Formats: sequence, C-alpha cells, structure tokens
Amino acid sequence: MPHARFHPLRSAVAVLFLAASPAACVSMDTLAEVLASGGLYGQREVSGEVRRIDTRRQEIELTAGWGRSERLLYDGRTEVVYRRRRYRVRDLERGDLVRVRVEPERRGARYARLIEVEQSVRDRRRDDRRW
Repeated sequence: MPHARFHPLRSAVAVLFLAASPAACVSMDTLAEVLASGGLYGQREVSGEVRRIDTRRQEIELTAGWGRSERLLYDGRTEVVYRRRRYRVRDLERGDLVRVRVEPERRGARYARLIEVEQSVRDRRRDDRRW
C-alpha cells in the first residue's frame, strides 16, 4: 500500500467544501426549539385541526403536524375566512381544519393574523355519511 502524503491544496479544498455545505450552515437546535420557532425556515403558517378555543385567554389550540399541540394567540383584529365569508374566532368549532397565518409577538408567543377554514367539522361529518 503506498504511503499517502499530505497535500496542502487538497486539504484547503476539503475544508472549504465542508464549510460551504448546507449542514455546516444549520445551527444544531433541538427539535423542540425548531418546532417552537416555526420550523427551519421561519414558518409563518400553521395547518391543523381546531382542538380548543379559550375566549378568556384569547387562545386557539390546534393539533398540527405529527400530532403536536400548537397554541396561538388572537384578538379582535384576527380574521376568520370560510368560503369567502368572514366570521368571528368564536364561531370556529372543535374539529375544523384550518390554515393560520402566524406572526411572532414580542414575548415569543405566536399570534394568529388570518385563519382560513379549509373544511368545517360539519362538512367533514356530511362527507363521512356519504360513504
């Protein structure tokens, strides 16, 4: 077996290649930190099923991807749209499938700016009975 010699140019190219790779540019956050921040790319939308609405705290709880629970704040400016009509947040029902446009709030909480109902729980029940 021939003896490998150190080659400075090859070593420099290898270091540059590794430094420029996408894996080197991603911080090593925990999965919980990534999910809490909205994903790797600063996700500004959350899709899921309405689990609960707390009108006292002005908070919506969704069951989102991978079954995780997602809590979002809302206020009087939060819009709810279903079939091109506007509704109040309190008109949402447990089981509605929604897509929420999210904005970060100062204290790190996530704020629901726009809630689009993709399918109401009532429509889902109607569809289930057809089968």
